[in-house]
Amino acid sequence: MKRRTFIKQSTAILAATAGGSLKSLAGVTAKYHVVTEGETLSSIGKIYGVNIYQIIAANDLKGNYIKPGDRIHIPQAILKADKITHVRDATDKIKTAFRRWQYIVIHHSGTHNGSANSFDEYHRHKRNMENGLAYHFVIGNGTGSEDGLIEIGDRWTQQLHGGHVKCQHYNEIGIGVCLVGNFESKNPTDAQMRSLTQLLDYFNRDMPGALQVVGHRELDTEHTLCPGVNFPMPDMHKRYS
Repeated sequence: MKRRTFIKQSTAILAATAGGSLKSLAGVTAKYHVVTEGETLSSIGKIYGVNIYQIIAANDLKGNYIKPGDRIHIPQAILKADKITHVRDATDKIKTAFRRWQYIVIHHSGTHNGSANSFDEYHRHKRNMENGLAYHFVIGNGTGSEDGLIEIGDRWTQQLHGGHVKCQHYNEIGIGVCLVGNFESKNPTDAQMRSLTQLLDYFNRDMPGALQVVGHRELDTEHTLCPGVNFPMPDMHKRYS
């Protein structure tokens, strides 16, 4: 058995970091993350937009040792409000071509600020894209829209192909999700990662067959670094492989 390594923080510090006592978090309805080979508390935290101290407190762990197969609780108290209710409601109202979509392609905007409206303006009038906003969804960072807000584009509500990848084939079968920010220079916000995870969980639970989650650069290796070196793409692959 691997040697356990212990984090030298007091229970009081852990509880304060998590925003409450260990007891108050223990009974909250939780999501479960099943640990896979190579994952750490830190890498799991990046997926959900939480820090390791919150995970330790929520699971009443004595240290940071975890092993494949362990079930880690991610309480809704930490995840905060459900950010996809409006996405679910909007999707229920349209005739969704579920079997058409095979990929979810993750992008960063490459800008420090923005929103679905500002990107739509740029794509429509500067890049002459007839259908405007190239993405199906945009997740804000608090600059042009609320941090973590999932904005729904017309390409989703009208079930149109995307304009987010150079290769038209992937536009036809790939759902484009853009997080506002330049992840070559900084990290996505915790709220953005929580919202993205909820969105990906929803699609992979409710669509026939699992959609392949990829970063933009994986489909266009010669032309882009998107979604940036600071986006945790390896952690996304582990969760959605």
